[in-house]
Amino acid sequence: MNNVKHTIKGGKLLIEIDLSPRSVSAARPSKSGATLLVASTGGFQPATVIADKSVKFAVNVTVEA
Repeated sequence: MNNVKHTIKGGKLLIEIDLSPRSVSAARPSKSGATLLVASTGGFQPATVIADKSVKFAVNVTVEA
């Protein structure tokens, strides 16, 4: 994962992404080059298990190039 942190608190998935100017200026170009990728999970990531079911999430955060 790139610039994405997650925790589970009180049954809620909390996702933290740094949107500071420093982090945004360090963004890398997307595959198409149309946007800059600030944060990404790089696909689905496991979060937790609820009622014997695996919970996964995926996040991409971009800014205009």
